[in-house]
Amino acid sequence: MFGVHLSETTPTNYRHRKVTDSGFYTRFTRSLIPQGIILEPDSREPWFLCEAHANIDFGRLEDIANTALATAL
Repeated sequence: MFGVHLSETTPTNYRHRKVTDSGFYTRFTRSLIPQGIILEPDSREPWFLCEAHANIDFGRLEDIANTALATAL
């Protein structure tokens, strides 16, 4: 379980965490759906990895995420 925070700075407390670009996160997660990746729509929720992800191709995942980030920007 881990959290993802998309901003120019790293949050150090809850107040910093609240000031995020949730619209950007939404655009990012929605641009992943056509590639078969569905993430939690709430940016404050944690992400989970499990045994089902044991054989994932992280290089392919990185390519998909980079494309999604470019689309979201």
